[in-house]
Amino acid sequence: MRLGAEDIAQTVALYASSADAGDADAVTLARIERERDRALARYKRTRDAAELEATMRRLDVEEHAARQVVAREPLSPAEVVGYLRDHRPSGHDAAGRAAGALRPAC
Repeated sequence: MRLGAEDIAQTVALYASSADAGDADAVTLARIERERDRALARYKRTRDAAELEATMRRLDVEEHAARQVVAREPLSPAEVVGYLRDHRPSGHDAAGRAAGALRPAC
């Protein structure tokens, strides 16, 4: 199996579309949800509305930041080919295993 120009173009397009979609920081969003639950439980005990308001305001700012997607620059076809040729599979990362499987085709 050999990679042709169309294969490389499709790989670059797929990478670019995934870079555009991006993902929110799921770990941070889960932490924020737990902190909101704790803040509400604390409010039930203390009835300190100012503390609850301040905590929720802080968490709203953190949530907004966690939902921001950091755009990645798309790879050029030459970078894709170079990556596939040069990346040494470690067996511990998926990218290494994929590159190792595709390297003979380059």
